[in-house]
Amino acid sequence: MKHYPPARIIHELACRSAPPGLPILPMAAFRDSHDIAHDCVTRATALNNRPVVAEPADYGPHVYSPSGERPADATRALCAVCHGTHTP
Repeated sequence: MKHYPPARIIHELACRSAPPGLPILPMAAFRDSHDIAHDCVTRATALNNRPVVAEPADYGPHVYSPSGERPADATRALCAVCHGTHTP
């Protein structure tokens, strides 16, 4: 079982909301991740394995609230706020 950190926000390279200077990776690198796709990411992004960036998101202080989504290898359900598991 593993701990999931807070989810990052995945952006296409041309997205105006994406912060500059983030490492560029192919979309396939996030295929099995719990990260969240921004509105700029389309089905074509995934199908064509376009380059994307992963923005670390700031969810601010919050209490763990189970989302009901639990990957098979997660220590517990992902948080409804940050999509992490909140375990050390």
